Amino acid sequence: MGKASSAKRVAKVAQSSSRTKVRGQQGTTFYIIVAAVIILGGLLITYARQGGRADAATKPVAFKDHWHVAYGVYACDKWLAPFTNQNETVDGQQLGVHTHGDGIIHVHPFASNASGRNAKLGIFFKALGVKSSNTKFELPEGLGTFKNGDDCAGKSGTWKLAVWDTADSTAAPKIYITDFANVRFTGDRMAMTLAFVNSDTDLSTLKPQSIPQLDKLSDLAKSPQPGDSTSTTTVADPNAPTTVADPNAPTTVADASGAATTVASSTGAATTVAASTDAATSTTTK
Repeated sequence: MGKASSAKRVAKVAQSSSRTKVRGQQGTTFYIIVAAVIILGGLLITYARQGGRADAATKPVAFKDHWHVAYGVYACDKWLAPFTNQNETVDGQQLGVHTHGDGIIHVHPFASNASGRNAKLGIFFKALGVKSSNTKFELPEGLGTFKNGDDCAGKSGTWKLAVWDTADSTAAPKIYITDFANVRFTGDRMAMTLAFVNSDTDLSTLKPQSIPQLDKLSDLAKSPQPGDSTSTTTVADPNAPTTVADPNAPTTVADASGAATTVASSTGAATTVAASTDAATSTTTK
């Protein structure tokens, strides 16, 4: 009986020790989990803060970067004239994404909601008063309303956006068929064509006609400030009439006394060759 009793005591002690060990391990595991959660939370906070700073530094940077994007709007079989009218403010702010009527989107952000990852085509649409969706565009200045499915050169038309990373790129453009307002401005001297076309149209052949204007800009010397203005710019309508000099036109020459003499020719003066649409438009920029 003594040996049996001793054996029972040993078994109880061992069992009690095992339970104590389990409880001890459970307690340690709990604290390890808590510590891990705290450490992970700290890392996530740090990452979020760093990510926020990285987003803030993403180009275009407000009050620093000044980009220009050549753009054009093509409807079925012709280029539309560049937009000229625009709102001074967007959502109550002057954001610095606009045009001067020159076929160029000027991207020089004045606020965080127009810089970095927020520098998007939708801001430009708002500045112009363009009403858009994935399937329909109501263009300002009497340029028309087009919606997917409308007739376009005898076939069903759809809206597409072709984007070239640089205007001189020879690569095929990225083609967007939806979510146009969220397309980002990612660099200087990009090119974009917003086109309402049918399935036969090759958008890679429709680079904006305003691309040469990128080399003629006069607002590159300094970072812009809200309220800055530029000089008057005359923008040629892509479909405007062209004036051709008549080689037989009258010529004015000075005689020996200094007086001007008009030498008549056998034909008339300069000849105007009519195009299919309106003439060149002179716009005052801001």
